[in-house]
Amino acid sequence: MLRLLLIVTLLMSCTSIEKNRQQDQQSIVQLIERLVKSEESTDLPAYLALWREDSIQVFPDTEDLVGKSAISASIAEMFLLGQPSIKTEIEEIIIEGNISIIRLTAFVKTAADQKNNTQGFKLRGILIAKREHHNGWKLWREMAF
Repeated sequence: MLRLLLIVTLLMSCTSIEKNRQQDQQSIVQLIERLVKSEESTDLPAYLALWREDSIQVFPDTEDLVGKSAISASIAEMFLLGQPSIKTEIEEIIIEGNISIIRLTAFVKTAADQKNNTQGFKLRGILIAKREHHNGWKLWREMAF
């Protein structure tokens, strides 16, 4: 009888863990959707609200952006160029404890690309999000290549 009780308890625990993992994955997908929406609408406050204060962004051939204020200045400049069109494909989400690694590809058409009917560019990257106790998931690192 005790063995049966232990098995039932273990199965219930596994079901709860899987449900939490699915909820976390859904939250991460929603975080990426909000990121893209804020970029496409050039909504700086919405964009910055998704990032932790100690965030870092790393892009090829540019200086690393360290901290939310550096990210804010850079993205504000980019937003002045107009509203981009962005399509993302999330290739993988790994969640381990309070860390999530998101591997994705973004297809970006700048405002100029849209105006000139040119192709735009493809950007592959990794985002790392951290779970915060009261704020859910926030972006912490971005590396593009």
